[in-house]
Amino acid sequence: MVGPDTADALLTGEWLVVRPDGDEVDPAFLHYWISSTKTRLALRDMVKGIHLYPRDVAALHIDLPPLAEQRRIAAILDQAEEVRHRRTRLIADLDFLAVAIFNDRFSSGVYPSLRLGDMAEIKGGKRLPKGTPYADRPTKHPYIRVVDLRGDGVIDERDLCFITEETHQQIARYVVDEDDVVISIAGTIGLTAAVPESLVGANLTENAARIVPRAGSEYRAEWLAAALRTPQMQAQIRGHVGQVTIGKLALFRIEKLELEVPPLAVQDEYLGLVRATRELARRVTDCSALDDQLVASLQAHAFSGKS
Repeated sequence: MVGPDTADALLTGEWLVVRPDGDEVDPAFLHYWISSTKTRLALRDMVKGIHLYPRDVAALHIDLPPLAEQRRIAAILDQAEEVRHRRTRLIADLDFLAVAIFNDRFSSGVYPSLRLGDMAEIKGGKRLPKGTPYADRPTKHPYIRVVDLRGDGVIDERDLCFITEETHQQIARYVVDEDDVVISIAGTIGLTAAVPESLVGANLTENAARIVPRAGSEYRAEWLAAALRTPQMQAQIRGHVGQVTIGKLALFRIEKLELEVPPLAVQDEYLGLVRATRELARRVTDCSALDDQLVASLQAHAFSGKS
């Protein structure tokens, strides 16, 4: 819905404007009706090629209760949306909090600064052999892609691809291990995550590298992954990205990254705070999913044509 800050905006040809005609339709009610699941499905069925035409949208039927009832329904949905937006902002604030805690603990110059190459070996992943598809069902061999790396430092296991035993044998050297950190080096560069126990032995895409601790190195993989996600380290990473064709982070350039490394006890203290923050974020996310269901349920009831 257009607000005061966008009332005079110009629209490109990819947009359609739906404007209330007269005083019988409340704009907020109309907005929620258009964004309801039922209406969006109807609009999707009207798409011809890649276009949605005004005459087809105009043919949609809307059951209009009295204006006072429209405003009552819109007010209820406004409140539900506000709750949902507050939870979304809280999740974003919790993500920022983890970065703020890191900067407070480890950006003071108190701890020694080390090259990543002195702490760890950088090893590449491997693309699938030419013409080899993913397995058509889960196998013992997950294949970690860049798309599986989330911005909050987690490898998302919900949509993992898998490879067959035969394919795995061809690229068996390119697997991740315990205490490794994965970093994306092409596409979306600089995403990092510590390898969870559930993915030890998984194959790794050629668009990512793994950071393998050298003997005697004293750092936690989860801490290092968090360190590499901070703004200052991301700035270093951007400075090392090659620009010859498409952006790519070379393995030898990852070795040149420098960062402060505190004692393990200090790293563990930080990770404890991060885990507590993540658990809170998980609970808020679960509540956000319930909020989404609530809004959808309210919309479905409001626009069912029943009182």
